[in-house]
Amino acid sequence: MVRIIKAAMGYAAIPAGFPILLSERMAIVEPAFAWLMELATIPGRSHAAETIRTYCEHLHDWFDSLEQSGLDWRAVSEAEIAAWRNRMLSQPSPHTKRPYARSTVNDRVRTVCRFYVWAQGRGWIEALPFHFVDVRVGPGQRQSFLAHVNARPGVVAANVLTVAEHERLPRPLRVDQLRRVFAQLEMPYRLMAEWALATGLRRKELCGLAVFQVPETAHLDDEDHPLVGVPLTITKVRKARLTAVFAEAFRTAGVAGSLHWLRHTFAMTMLVRLQRQASVTPDLNPLKIVQILLGHSSIHSTAIYLRCVELNARELADSIDYLYGELIPDGR
Repeated sequence: MVRIIKAAMGYAAIPAGFPILLSERMAIVEPAFAWLMELATIPGRSHAAETIRTYCEHLHDWFDSLEQSGLDWRAVSEAEIAAWRNRMLSQPSPHTKRPYARSTVNDRVRTVCRFYVWAQGRGWIEALPFHFVDVRVGPGQRQSFLAHVNARPGVVAANVLTVAEHERLPRPLRVDQLRRVFAQLEMPYRLMAEWALATGLRRKELCGLAVFQVPETAHLDDEDHPLVGVPLTITKVRKARLTAVFAEAFRTAGVAGSLHWLRHTFAMTMLVRLQRQASVTPDLNPLKIVQILLGHSSIHSTAIYLRCVELNARELADSIDYLYGELIPDGR
């Protein structure tokens, strides 16, 4: 069975905590190690540690499947990748016991295909074990910001192995939903929910937040300091427990959603509030500010909230009053 270990400190060439795949014989899976190391250290915009960890988990599932089937990674074809994909589509995750989302399956397939593109470029393999097909993108489907400079507008190259998935736009939580969820949370989870809703913190950031990291703001003027940065130092993270607590709170409250929906609600309400401010402050760029607040590396990730705002205008009007008005999430 292929397994993941983390590099220990003391190796200058390997970052501490770097994920490494080991085969059943406890040998390093060299091509996977080389690709991940290149992504983590060589590009000018090297990938974040969390991204590298995610890619490693995707490759782990792929190489573990190959090892159990007795297949050489260099000798596979589309049929083997398709069989791996179909297994994920038909069987639940061994970790969560829930069916894989199609977006998750596609993410894993794309990671494996990116790895093979890299392997071909480095001479590890002669030909790619998959191909692309031209797909015409309709006017109602998402396109790149640079689609207008595409020589073939409306046509994109799609990986033949990925499956169709319906785009699921994030939705903000209504005021009544927020009240019901907060009512189900005890301390410290309720406080963590309030922080997530008011700041857009990610799950791992909530887990790593310590009291000493919260700055003193009593001496600051709201007009001069509308936003205050928090220098987070992420330490030991207990994300599984936090996820379970919030999943139970949402279920008990009868609200569809998860902890991450608090971040979505923050993003959309902040965007609307900044758009209102931009009407009197023309130099303000609401989308760019939200991108920075959310910590998105690409503004493309933030731009999805523009459409969400358009579709949920009524709910957001109430949520803005809730977050920036007199209402306090006291669970009543």
